[in-house]
Amino acid sequence: MMTAAAGAFSQTYYVYTSKQNGNWNDMNTWSSAPRTDGVPRTKVILSAAYTVSVDNNVNNFPLGDAEIYILGSLQMTNNTILRLSQTSRVEIQNVGRIIGTNSTQQVLIGGVLKYDGSKDHTKTGASFASQATGISPNGFTSNLVLPVKLLSFTAFKTSNDVQLKWVTASEVSNDYFAVERSYDGTTFTTIATINGSATTNVQTSYSYSDNSALGTIAYYRLKQVDTKGTSSYSEVRSLIVGKEQPAQVYVTDNLIKVKLAQDVSSKTNITVLTANGQVITRKVINEGKTASLSIGTTVPGVLFVNITDNKQMNQTVRLMF
Repeated sequence: MMTAAAGAFSQTYYVYTSKQNGNWNDMNTWSSAPRTDGVPRTKVILSAAYTVSVDNNVNNFPLGDAEIYILGSLQMTNNTILRLSQTSRVEIQNVGRIIGTNSTQQVLIGGVLKYDGSKDHTKTGASFASQATGISPNGFTSNLVLPVKLLSFTAFKTSNDVQLKWVTASEVSNDYFAVERSYDGTTFTTIATINGSATTNVQTSYSYSDNSALGTIAYYRLKQVDTKGTSSYSEVRSLIVGKEQPAQVYVTDNLIKVKLAQDVSSKTNITVLTANGQVITRKVINEGKTASLSIGTTVPGVLFVNITDNKQMNQTVRLMF
């Protein structure tokens, strides 16, 4: 993309708005216009209808002073660090989300880690990160004014179930909490309702045990409903609840063969890279569980094959030649 250069050589700052699905560094992804409100930083808006992927082409390009508003999806690819200045701000609005799966996917503000894919996974909920907020997994802070002041919300796995615990500092007309679970970070289902404490200024603790979680990663959030039916959501917590069966990867006749443990349930990306991170070839599987990728006749001594569905599966295999 572009942001640091906009302010480095002139006093003109721009607003970039995503107009289609695409890559952060592809100017065809964006429409742009000069910023007219006098704020001296670049403004980036990820529209609700689109997904923008950011890859490691931004790693060595500090983005400078920027405001990033995520109403759609920001897809973090492997080995990607989005570096912003200490005066920058990232805000997730409405159904916006940041999608990641491992610790090589990061967002830094002023050198401080605000988003880590291995801890935050799919980050949703109305929240923001700035110089004043914490460090991942607490890099984003809710920007909603809620009738319930939530002090903490945690999820951890035991040998038999997932324990959810939350504590409120105060409550106003709080009817109940709906405990919601998702396996993709997007579609949530209510699995329990817990009565609230109406109106109180006393610190109150709640808990719920989920013994029916399946899959590899589970996402949890609280929906708080007051006596008038008005609702608000907590931040999302995620954790590994199972173990994904690894894919089989091998080479034959200059073809990399991939065999998944089961048929894909969502779009699965297979990327072959050199040890220096250069992409040799890519393939997308939309159905089935096998794929073949040609690597040509001349290859380096080591290749890496990354397999991910950007949800629950993310596996990297090292191949020697």
